[in-house]
Parts: sequence; C-alpha cells; structure tokens
Amino acid sequence: MFGVEAETSPEWRPHFTGRMTARAVGRAKLIDVAVTSYTMSRTERAIERAPDDSFYVRHLVRGRGLMIVGDRAELVGDGALFTGMSDVPYGNAPDPDMPAPGTLCVYRAIKIPLAVLPDLSRDSVRLAMHRHRQPSGFDALLRGYLNAFIEQAPRLTGAAADAAVRALAQLAVCARGAVDLREETSTAAIRAGLLARAHRLIEQNLHRTDLSPAQVATWLGISVRKLHLVFEPGGVSFSRYVLARRLERADRLLREAPRMSVTEIAHAAGFESLPTFFRGYRAAYGTSPGERRSL
Repeated sequence: MFGVEAETSPEWRPHFTGRMTARAVGRAKLIDVAVTSYTMSRTERAIERAPDDSFYVRHLVRGRGLMIVGDRAELVGDGALFTGMSDVPYGNAPDPDMPAPGTLCVYRAIKIPLAVLPDLSRDSVRLAMHRHRQPSGFDALLRGYLNAFIEQAPRLTGAAADAAVRALAQLAVCARGAVDLREETSTAAIRAGLLARAHRLIEQNLHRTDLSPAQVATWLGISVRKLHLVFEPGGVSFSRYVLARRLERADRLLREAPRMSVTEIAHAAGFESLPTFFRGYRAAYGTSPGERRSL
C-alpha cells in the first residue's frame, strides 16, 4: 500500500500489534492504521523499486512520533496534518520518550493518484512531506474539508466521490503554494473548502436563532456576497440549507427525545417562532410535529 521499509526493535517485537484497513473513494484510497511503535522509511531505494506516483494527505489522529524529512526530524502529536508526494523520501520513527512499547498510534492517510492533479507538474515540483500547522487560511480550509471528506466517505460514490477527491487534493496543493490559485480547479476547490467550513459552522450553531449569513461570513473571514456565491453552485441557498438542517434536527428530536416538548424541540433546532416551525415542518414532511410524534 505504501511501498515503505519498516521494522521494530527486537525488544519491542513481542509487544507489536497493528491493523490496517483501506477502501476506495473514487480514484483514491482511504487508509486507516492503528499500530504500536515501529520505524518506517520511504527511501530512494524503495522508490526505485516500487514507484508510486501518488499524493498523500496524512492525519495523525492519536499518538506521538517523529516525522523525518531529509536531515530534519520533527516531533508531532495528536491532530498533526501532513501532505506530500509518495516518491520523495520521508520516514517516521517512535517518540524517543515513549513510555511503553505497546502505545498505540492511530493515523489516517488518503492516497491520491497524481493524475487527479492536472495542474501539478511532477517533473518541476517535488513536494516533500510538509506539516500544515496554520490555524487559519488554506491550512484551516484543508483541515475542515478533510473532516467533511472523512465523514462523507462511506456514502461517496461515482462522480461525487471523484469530485470530493479532486477538491481535497487541490486544496492541499493550494495550501502548499504549488499551483495557480486563479485556475478553475483551484477556485472550485477553495469554494468546496469554504462550503465545508460553512456547513460545520452552521451545524455547530444551529440552535442559535440569530444565526445569519453575516455571522457565518464573519467567522469565515469572507464577505456576505462571497458566502452566497459559495452556496450558489449547489442550487441550495444559505437560508434554505439552514431551514432544512433545522427541520432535520427537529424531526430527529421528535423521534429520539420523547421527554422534550414540541416547543423545546423547536427552540433546540433554532426556531424562534412556533408558527414558522409548524409551517416549515408540515411543508417538509406532510404532517404536523405532534402527528409525527404519535406515529
């Protein structure tokens, strides 16, 4: 899967355990790994023996270790995010201060064929593994889109899967400064990243009756006009999206929270007005909230 050389020290071998699963998402592979301490390297020899022509997005979900690129080793921990090409040497090693050999490291990798990145010239640009650490800008867009990609991966098929993989890869190389941000593929990926962040912000603040385009645009650091343009290609406006998500939350609470009153559910879903909630619910589900609860 990775084309690497790996080993673990003799004294730690009796404690070694590992699990790896992989599934296709469009043209990419989504790989989940949980493993105890070992040393791994993608050397020039390994690259020559098994060229891979892939671009990786790697997320350290839980654990600590050394990321080695060239002659530089960096200690990284929970949440670290890296991107880079498979055919540029890199390596990983255990945290030298790790308390026990059985400590589990959990990470996720998305393996993307370079053919998905037509704007990136493999001959002129060799992107070594790079840590994305900025809490804002493209790094934040990339991290937000990665979270959305992982959540949606089990349901992504066909053209939707291919589009999601392209957007993730393009956001990564945009964050690396390796492509022209004015290219259509870059602007589409940036829009997808902003939309993913907007969706997450809406979900986190759905209960707020003052949730508005101006508020979400401020959180994203963009204008209200640009926020509306971000929603436009999907054919669902900001207000319609928020209404649909509120109705879905209310419907779920009606089914799963029998001790909550209908008024409490409406407020928990962000509806300030009960008549608005009742009209919207009947239009969406063809019945009243009370009738839905009695089914």
